[in-house]
Amino acid sequence: MEKEKKKIYESVPKAIVYTFLMYFLAIAELGILSGFRFDIVTPGGNNGADIGLMGSTQGYTLARIGAEVGWQFVTVSALLFFGAIAYCFWMGFHRQIWGAVTIAAVNLLPLIGLANTSEPNGLYSFFWGYGTSGVLPFMSLFGLHTPADPNNRVGQIIFMVLFAILCVAGWILGKAYRKSYALKYEFDLSIPLV
Repeated sequence: MEKEKKKIYESVPKAIVYTFLMYFLAIAELGILSGFRFDIVTPGGNNGADIGLMGSTQGYTLARIGAEVGWQFVTVSALLFFGAIAYCFWMGFHRQIWGAVTIAAVNLLPLIGLANTSEPNGLYSFFWGYGTSGVLPFMSLFGLHTPADPNNRVGQIIFMVLFAILCVAGWILGKAYRKSYALKYEFDLSIPLV
């Protein structure tokens, strides 16, 4: 008899590995594109140190954010943010906690980078730089992408912690919805209908 293959949400190792790879690569793609966008010198002579996510904006008006950060990056970053929460909802619907735990853990990984912020520091560059790169353009809508004091990252830390909490809340809502869905549409086949 052939062994039945478990779907992603039925196997703990699959849920962790596949979720991590999907999310890790999505952040990487957005981070790499953002890196290219803000490292290349513009015709006006500005580079990443002067504009956008790495520099300071001249006020946080929507027009200025659109010009410096770019609406494409803000939109894709927002899609990543809400997509992660929706994925956790889906994992909750399938009663698979480990997919949501993986997303929440990756959202908290940037905090490891704050253990030592002295230069040179690969720990800070990777964990903080990479870990926040996916949502930094979305943070720009709240003025959190460029803190006035580079050593003060309280707003960004709160944002990442809230992101992790929203992912867990998404899972809880998905599980609650599954319960009401099951009561309405599912029934136990082991119990005779007649």
